[in-house]
Amino acid sequence: MDQVNLAFIDGYRSLRAKTDKAAKTVYNETMIIRQLVNFALSREMMFADSLKDLKLAKPKPTPQPCWTLEEVQQILAHSPAAEKPALSLLTETGMRYGELAWLTWEDVDWAKNVLLIRPKEGWKPTTGDQRNIPISAAARALLETMPRCGRWVTTRRYLKSDRQWTGEVASQSTEENPASALARRQAPHLSALFHQQRALEGGSRAHGARMGGACRS
Repeated sequence: MDQVNLAFIDGYRSLRAKTDKAAKTVYNETMIIRQLVNFALSREMMFADSLKDLKLAKPKPTPQPCWTLEEVQQILAHSPAAEKPALSLLTETGMRYGELAWLTWEDVDWAKNVLLIRPKEGWKPTTGDQRNIPISAAARALLETMPRCGRWVTTRRYLKSDRQWTGEVASQSTEENPASALARRQAPHLSALFHQQRALEGGSRAHGARMGGACRS
């Protein structure tokens, strides 16, 4: 650990920059090294802070790509039938992927017409807070047509033998969470599009803030 000093950090950051690593990546990796030194100091594995003069400027956030409404419509139009319900719900509600993956039928409040995003055993929302998402007419129509064969709204059968997802809805005995990998890859873009549309239509500014607002990758 004594070899982890400012010269080491400078050389490491220079080497990572030469491999075309993003400034944020280099910054995050350097902070991990800083935390490692802090841990060593707290456990008396080191008696002097070899990085005491380390100063790091946090890199500016870079713009993230976000699909247009027309692009999302093309994605939905060409999505496999088994994936389309999950992708459509992401588009209509602005949920994060994890929120959709952990959404149960008990979280669908038909009377109040909202989805309840709330912690469950083994998972909690990113912000840690419970919140409600209004159900649009399109989302409600979709939910009403989806089969309810288990606890999870978007669960599918998983075959452990070949590590592949099938297109079948899971039974109560074989259901597993989370939802499909395709929904996970598309979730941030679809959620971001939802909030862009809400903003254009004069939707709630606070609602967008809760979801993080800007497009995420």
